[in-house]
Amino acid sequence: MTAAASTTTTKDSYNYTFVTKRDDRKSIELLQTKTSSDDDNDAIVLKIVKGSLTANNKFYNAFGDRTPLNFFKCYPIDSERSSLVNGNGNGNGNDETTTTDLEKEYAHPVVWGIAEVQESRLDDVTVGTRYLAQLPIGNSVSFRGARVDRENNDALVVERSGVLSAYNHFQRWNHSSDNHKINEDLALACFPGIITGFGLNFNLRHNDYYGADVVVLTAASSKVSLALAIYLRHNNNSSNNSSNTSSNNNSNNNNNSSIINSISSNNSRVVHHQHLQWDQHPLLFFQISIMLWVA
Repeated sequence: MTAAASTTTTKDSYNYTFVTKRDDRKSIELLQTKTSSDDDNDAIVLKIVKGSLTANNKFYNAFGDRTPLNFFKCYPIDSERSSLVNGNGNGNGNDETTTTDLEKEYAHPVVWGIAEVQESRLDDVTVGTRYLAQLPIGNSVSFRGARVDRENNDALVVERSGVLSAYNHFQRWNHSSDNHKINEDLALACFPGIITGFGLNFNLRHNDYYGADVVVLTAASSKVSLALAIYLRHNNNSSNNSSNTSSNNNSNNNNNSSIINSISSNNSRVVHHQHLQWDQHPLLFFQISIMLWVA
């Protein structure tokens, strides 16, 4: 599903984000980080517009402190300026968690999201530019050092140590088209699995779906499976000479917005075309697996 994040900075000069306990990752707490005059030296400030939650987020959480992924290093907690918002909602930082405990016991879970430039000291980055990136769940993020990669579609490269280099590249997002909101939701639901989904779709089309009329998807990666289902649906709409199943709970509605709605409401349900008799058509069961080496 996609969820809009708060888009304004609160008047008490705090940035609010959600954190999880390192030893209990089902636990979520609200963290407040006080703004400082040092923030004026940041190269760029990004307002978090929206983010997505899929089954992949369980993976990001589980491997948050494992090399080489190190998802929890993407947005370290500034313990000197941060405190948990206590149960009374006072937000005065007078809870039992000390600043030393915070950085050891808590971490920022990451989600794929859309962020918009709110302030920029980079000559080639203007306010209002949007990027697709892994982000925390909260108001905003800022970076002391950043640059534009002209050879990579003007991606924003932020300076962070200990983070896999791929996650330091923020992909520039074009939101000028009329259907950019639908495209944003598609990207958040499927990225980065949409790249693998494209390759798998090409393989299936190249091999004429191995003679099958129906493609049944099961996957270790929800993003890859959803991306491939969208490509297969697009193929079906374009040529009308193949049939497929997807996570869409309304097979008569053939636009991308209906796919997003079905993802949000029922990500696990698999349905088939209402006029298709399963026992009269060859099936292709497509298992998408992931192999991960952990040192």
